[in-house]
Amino acid sequence: MILNNSVRVSLIYGDADYICNWFGGQAVSLAVNYTDSTKFRAAGYTPFLVNGQEYGEVREYGNFSFLRIYEAGHEVPYYQPEASLEYFRRILGGKDIALGTTEITGTYGTSGNANATHTEPFVPLTTTMAEASASANGTMAMTAQATN
Repeated sequence: MILNNSVRVSLIYGDADYICNWFGGQAVSLAVNYTDSTKFRAAGYTPFLVNGQEYGEVREYGNFSFLRIYEAGHEVPYYQPEASLEYFRRILGGKDIALGTTEITGTYGTSGNANATHTEPFVPLTTTMAEASASANGTMAMTAQATN
């Protein structure tokens, strides 16, 4: 298995992604069976910070990680470009994802909550200009009623 050969593997999910939702991604990360899977499952979630702003929660142990990015849909870099760029810098630079200050070793692990607990009452996703225009002038609602 690739994780047993010191290759860094990181899963990233936007928490507003309805195509590949983060709940499924988290379940996959916890189901992966490799040498340190028990230690990965025991690691807790810690905030993913970029320039002092929290963009998500990450669970890491050794070379394996799962990152949930807040307010991001299916294409995470589209919704959170600054956080995505810093995430990739940290991965490629061999640093921890949470802060980007610690060199990753085979025994590095995050600590924190066992479950990702952050919630948003409303996640604004961008729309196309046509949808925004139709919504603003009421034609979208009229079109929906006409087709029902």
